[in-house]
Amino acid sequence: MNRKDRRSPWLLSWNERFLRNGKTKKTEAQILEAKRQGNWAEVIKLKHLLRKVWWGYKKIINNRND
Repeated sequence: MNRKDRRSPWLLSWNERFLRNGKTKKTEAQILEAKRQGNWAEVIKLKHLLRKVWWGYKKIINNRND
C-alpha cells in the first residue's frame, strides 16, 4: 500500500463525521462560502488551518485505535 492509497489522517471516515466539533464545522462552512465567492486564497488558508490544527481529531483517532 503506498501513500496515495491511504486516507489523510485529518480526514475522518463517514461514520465518524458526526463526531466533529463546532469549530471544525464552522471552518468547513467558511471554506464552502469562500469557494462560492471564488476566494481561493482564503480556501487554501482555511484548508491549511484544518490540516495543522486538528481540533479534537486526535481524540477521535485515538478512540478509533482502542
